[in-house]
Amino acid sequence: MIFNIGLYITLRYLHHVPGAILILVSSGCSTLAGLVLTLSTGGFVLPKDFVDIAATVALMTTTAIGQYALIWSLRYEAASMVSLIRCSELVFGFLWQMIFGIFPDAFSIGGASLVLFSFGIVFFRKYLQQLPYEHRLRHYFKYLLK
Repeated sequence: MIFNIGLYITLRYLHHVPGAILILVSSGCSTLAGLVLTLSTGGFVLPKDFVDIAATVALMTTTAIGQYALIWSLRYEAASMVSLIRCSELVFGFLWQMIFGIFPDAFSIGGASLVLFSFGIVFFRKYLQQLPYEHRLRHYFKYLLK
């Protein structure tokens, strides 16, 4: 999470740099994060059969496309709106896990609940900002608009 926060902040300030350079930066951050996690868990295993290799290539391809889409979205939209869309990854991640028979534990459900609650607050704040100034909801939730 710390790496992602640093990456988003860096990408927002480098909006004038070409997309290929930004992908290189984001890939470097992701590689560093993966290396730290791999070394801390002590488990690096190369893929052995064709299915594992194909899944790895598919993951690399979709990750590259996702990073490029993230860079373009951060270039043209506010970071808060991009983070709202990125929250959908959490929901789809849980759904894919359950489809393949992997069910989340209590810590995963607690973390996901916290993220989705934060998502709801940010989404509601954006909704309040679009209401007319005299609207009663803006008055009731004025602490969200500060």
